[in-house]
Amino acid sequence: MRLYRNTISKIAFAAMLSASASLFAANAQYVQWGNQMLQQKKYDDAIKYFGGAVKADPRDAAAYKGLGYAYAYKGDKAKALQYLKYSLQLNPSDSGLQAYVNQLGGATAAGGGAAQAIQYGNYYQQQRNYDAAIGWYNKATQAEPGNPRAWQALGNAYYGKGDKANAIMAWDRAVALDPSNIQLANYVAQLKGSATASAAPAASSQADAPSVAATPGVNPWVMGGTVAVLGAIMLFVF
Repeated sequence: MRLYRNTISKIAFAAMLSASASLFAANAQYVQWGNQMLQQKKYDDAIKYFGGAVKADPRDAAAYKGLGYAYAYKGDKAKALQYLKYSLQLNPSDSGLQAYVNQLGGATAAGGGAAQAIQYGNYYQQQRNYDAAIGWYNKATQAEPGNPRAWQALGNAYYGKGDKANAIMAWDRAVALDPSNIQLANYVAQLKGSATASAAPAASSQADAPSVAATPGVNPWVMGGTVAVLGAIMLFVF
């Protein structure tokens, strides 16, 4: 009888280990898919996948980190900081993330705030996420209203979005603050006098925000032993 009970116990323990391994694999797969969505700039989809990973394992630092980056790229700094800081609580040794959180949290602080905000705006400008870029450039103009670079960058973002009127207003302010910028002054005059114009003047120095590490490609339809677990999580998450 004891031998029979021990056999049952071993079988149950093995089943638990198998289920845990499948759940871990499913969670890692969600993080991979979330990272792929970040690379493709599909931030809402990335949030869904990282959210699925968090529901499967509420202590997955990588999943919270992914959520934070997704919200940062969407321009939602408050939510980005919320998830990134929690990721740091779970993994305090992530020095790179700590540096990014420090920069993100102090982007509009006095003393260099405009420069940092311009850097983030430049990142979103490169990604053609003009609304997010405009938000950061506006922060730069608020931190340093007399900074011509901030106003020129703001004009570039408005122009990229197709808002010619606001682009001209921002560029006019930049030229008023820096009359030596003859190239921009001439371009604005040309833009005011013609229906079309060539590409907007180049933005100021560019700087990329840190990105989530790239992950190898995966086939969503080939999941092996994790298909059942993933299906259950998908129903729960979505």
